[in-house]
This record gives sequence, C-alpha cells and structure tokens, in this order.
Amino acid sequence: VPPSFFGPTVHDPIQRSVAIPVWHEDVLIGKVVSVDRFGNLISNITARQVREFRGVTGQAVEIHIGTYIINDLVESYSQGHRQSPSALINSGGNLEIFLQEDSAARGLQFGVGEEVRLC
Repeated sequence: VPPSFFGPTVHDPIQRSVAIPVWHEDVLIGKVVSVDRFGNLISNITARQVREFRGVTGQAVEIHIGTYIINDLVESYSQGHRQSPSALINSGGNLEIFLQEDSAARGLQFGVGEEVRLC
C-alpha cells in the first residue's frame, strides 16, 4: 500500500507532550489526561504506580483532587458514591475518578490538567 493511501504528507507535525506522574517525597503527583464520554476523569497514574505507592507507604491509597479526598479505591462503579467522588482502576489500567451515575467533570468542575495526588 503506498503511503499516499493514508492521506497527504504532513510537513509540520505537532508532537503531543505526555504528562508523566512524578514523586515528591512520599506523594505521587499525576494529572487528569482525559475525560471520557460519561464525564469520568482519567488520570495518567497507572495501576502499577498505585501498587508501587502501596508498597512504599504500606498504607491504603488516599487520592486528592482539588479539595476532595478519596479514601482508597473501589472495585466497581456500583460501589461509588453519588455525592462525593470515588476512584477505581479502569479497564485501560489507569486511575479514574468518577461520580456514580453522574459526570465527575461537570459535578466536580474538573477537567484535563487537574492535579491528582496519591498521599
């Protein structure tokens, strides 16, 4: 298949920067990198990083986003709360913050770029 089959040549591509979570002392700092069609906030913190965090601190994960504090992860959306945010590891392997049966982006007024901390 000739390359032209896929479209015109791009002479000035834009490279997208990828935010990588960073450690600051015993806190892992990540960001919301996308909002899905349900309004769930997808972070750049991976399941592996959550496991590492638990191993380093020896404690449950406390997730901070804005003024909200989420105490540990739930296993499924049905275990979440309607009035306060909950978090889980989504099917893509990333930490996701959600409101049960509502849009976290709209309800919490957060979006891409919002800081997420594991403490």
